[in-house]
Amino acid sequence: MVNATSRTLFLFALLAALVATNASAQPKKYTLKDCIRIGMDRSPDLQRSANDIERSATYKQQALGAFLPSLNASAAWTRSDKDNIVLRGDNFFTSRNSYSYSVSSAMTLFDGMSNILNADRSILGYQAAEKGLLLLERGHRVD
Repeated sequence: MVNATSRTLFLFALLAALVATNASAQPKKYTLKDCIRIGMDRSPDLQRSANDIERSATYKQQALGAFLPSLNASAAWTRSDKDNIVLRGDNFFTSRNSYSYSVSSAMTLFDGMSNILNADRSILGYQAAEKGLLLLERGHRVD
């Protein structure tokens, strides 16, 4: 009986201590500017607009990359179990190895203005995304 009573008193004291510490904690007070800042930080429209800017920047970079030449390189080496007889000039060579390599480069000179139009479209899309974010921020601002 003493054990059950002491347990009950201990739990009651623990509960009273928890209630006292929670009662002394004051809830945080927010100003209007704090609430607006939190709302803007969590605004789906502003986050979507910021993502549009990032996506447009990658499109812009990709479109401008179309003006750069491409460069390709490859190499191969093989070894066989039997001798290969190769004629080089006036001499015969015996070898079990063969190799090849190549390097190529290409640049599109004209593709019907597609690369220029894609670059213009991506630059304009980037600028539109930036202005869209600016307008959203202005619309949410309280001075």
